[in-house]
Amino acid sequence: MSKELPVLKVTMLGRFSVSWGEKDIAFKRTTSTKALQLFQILLYTKETGIQRTRLLDYLYSRDELADMANNLRVTSHRLKKMLVDAGLPEYDYIQIKKGVYKWNSPMEVEVDALE
Repeated sequence: MSKELPVLKVTMLGRFSVSWGEKDIAFKRTTSTKALQLFQILLYTKETGIQRTRLLDYLYSRDELADMANNLRVTSHRLKKMLVDAGLPEYDYIQIKKGVYKWNSPMEVEVDALE
């Protein structure tokens, strides 16, 4: 990107909150949705990523779903839309390579649980 973007700061310890630069990010849905759970998992595993099978297990092992893989695709799409709706730039935030899901963003990300 040609211009400097603000830092995305994520607090996971104590309570979940997200800020981008000086702006607090408010998601329209509660923090218990699958999309926000996916967001938290991707941020926590941002350096190494997470295998698709483990991700499916974390998100859907307690649910009786006919097609967990399709639900993951839908959840990924919802997360991308939620991020843009919350004010972040449009970007392909979820990178998938060889069955590994990894966080990808144009801005620096600070996660308190990793520091």
